This record gives sequence, C-alpha cells and structure tokens, in this order.
Amino acid sequence: FGIPNSQSTATGLGLRYDSIDDPINPRRGAEFYTLLESISKKVSALDSISAGGSFKQKRLVVDASWSQPLWNFQVFYMGLHWRQVTSNEPVISITDQFRFGGATTLRGYREEQFRGSRIAWANIEYRYLLARHSRAFLFYDLGYFFRVEEANKKIEQIKQSFGFGVRMETRLGVIGLDYGMGEGDTLLRGKIHVSLINSF
Repeated sequence: FGIPNSQSTATGLGLRYDSIDDPINPRRGAEFYTLLESISKKVSALDSISAGGSFKQKRLVVDASWSQPLWNFQVFYMGLHWRQVTSNEPVISITDQFRFGGATTLRGYREEQFRGSRIAWANIEYRYLLARHSRAFLFYDLGYFFRVEEANKKIEQIKQSFGFGVRMETRLGVIGLDYGMGEGDTLLRGKIHVSLINSF
C-alpha cells in the first residue's frame, strides 16, 4: 500500500475518573479518561519519490460517559469520545490515523469502516434493566471524521445510526446483540453486532 517503514518513541500523560456503581451495567455515575501523547517519529524513504525524515506528532484521546436513573429499572446513558492526531508531516499516514465504526463505536456500520486524523462519536441509550448485568435498550449513535489526503484533499463527514439491542448475562459472560441501521439502511437491511464481555 506504499506505507514506508517508521520508528516511533512516545511519552504520555493520562488521567482517569470513575464514579459508576457497576462497571458492566451502570445505573448512575460518570467515567472520564484522557491521554495526551507526544511522539517522535522517524520515517524511512520508501522510494526515490517519497523522502523520509523525522516528524513530531501529538495524540489526544478523550472518553466520557454518564449514567442517570430515570424511573424504576430505567436508565439514560450517554457516551462521548474524541480522538485526534496532529503532525508536521504533509499527510498523516493511514497507520497513524484513528479508525471507528461497528459494535463498540458507531453501530449500523462495518467494523472500523471510517478513519481520520480527527474522529468523534457519541452513543445515546435509553436502557431498561432486566437483571443486575442484563438490559434491553434503544440507541442513537452519531459519528464524525476528518482527514487530509494527497494534494491537500480534505475529507470530512458526519454519520448517524439508530437501533436496539440487549445485554444478557450468561455463564460465558455478558453477551451483547445490537441491531443498527446506518444511513441508507431500511428496517430489514441493518447490521447485526455480536459481542462478549467476560467479567472475571
């Protein structure tokens, strides 16, 4: 794919806050996590056209979520996520960009379908608690990505989806089943996402 060899050295600083009452099926509380990294990157020349060099990158990760009980067995949940990489490279390599889409980020789309040097997504859910670690829910997901390609071509899009799902506690762990409909999908042409959360 024309990706040159590179070596990177990173230093970072992270911060985490957690006040949720249950890590698997929270009813109330908030979570926050952020990581800032400074990266020195050395790129080898791929051929006579692509010159190598030394570059500086900064990467930012932010994750925040909030759960609020409404009525009996009902919970409102919101998750907000941000990823960004900046660099003095003319174009940020595909391997350094962030990817998202699929079961854990933007449901209703393929896994890691989208990429960018700047991405964000939000997950909003109305949950009905079935048991301690089981629930049914409706969801709305919103995603954004931005990247610059060759010839300074800028690509920036917003994607959204909606659907429903369940989390069921089993002996194997918590099994997740989501049915999401992205842009252009109909009720019968959505995507099914299956996941397993082990709680050892």
